[in-house]
Amino acid sequence: MILSWGNIAPNQLNKLDTKHEWYQTISFAEQEQFILRYDNASTPEPNLPKLSGMQVSTHKESDLVSLLIFGLEKRSDLDVFEQLFRAIIEGTEKADTSAQAATSTLQQLANWQRLLKQKYNRKLGPEEQKGLIGELYVLQAILNPNINSSIESLACWTGPTGSPKDFSIGNMAIEVKARSGVAEPYINISSSHQLDDTDIQSLYLCVVTINEATSEIPDSFTMLDRINDLLEYYQDDDDARTRFIELLNAYPHDQSHLDLEDKYEDRYVFGGVKFYNVVEGFPRIASPNIHKAVTEVRYRIPISACADFVVEETDITSYLK
Repeated sequence: MILSWGNIAPNQLNKLDTKHEWYQTISFAEQEQFILRYDNASTPEPNLPKLSGMQVSTHKESDLVSLLIFGLEKRSDLDVFEQLFRAIIEGTEKADTSAQAATSTLQQLANWQRLLKQKYNRKLGPEEQKGLIGELYVLQAILNPNINSSIESLACWTGPTGSPKDFSIGNMAIEVKARSGVAEPYINISSSHQLDDTDIQSLYLCVVTINEATSEIPDSFTMLDRINDLLEYYQDDDDARTRFIELLNAYPHDQSHLDLEDKYEDRYVFGGVKFYNVVEGFPRIASPNIHKAVTEVRYRIPISACADFVVEETDITSYLK
């Protein structure tokens, strides 16, 4: 079923002998990939898992057809990569349609991820904690005060479920970036999807400055302090409290894993928040402008280059009311 990688030329799609359109290829960046071509007309935009050792992305060929692309990060894991996709591809043979095959593939990956998480988990590091604190800030300060239902507010927090954007509210999306005030004046963007406004009317970038602190500094807090604030906010709504905990448990950080029983004693202090409207002219790399062979994009934007796009918080909150 699976071909020898040595017989595959770079960027040459090789159709596998399978029920659905599975391909095997090596990108120009010399990355081994499996690709599933599927009908997207009857399939919602998939929630892509964030996996250690593998890059997962999509490419829209047309209004009817998309590609699911799975790229290996380290060649030393090639045997495991092959064994995993032998099992996954075999599992998709039971699917009647290509759309069902795509859904089956992502579900199988999620099942393997859950199975292995406890074996390989580690606590969130300081930068990962800051990232979560930044998202919790938007949930607590922007969404909760302006959306009547707590469940509806939590439904907007799509980052933990694998969405390319941290928050999706109707035709608007918010991407959150946490940074330290003493760090270089850049915003780090980790994929071409994060600042891509295709199919949405408004996209905002929220940059939350979070500095490391000690207990002697007034208003300092831990990540668990911010989580407990929200648990208290949801204390009279069992459904919302349960959903909030589910989202925390799903918070994806490769091999990191958020366990509320762990002790997180690192302390932080807020250094300010700025909002940017990501519109034409904003410095970014977006998916529609990238060749399909490029599977991973990471880049930095100087904060000074975003000055003309600063907006007030009310630009967002007025949409929510």
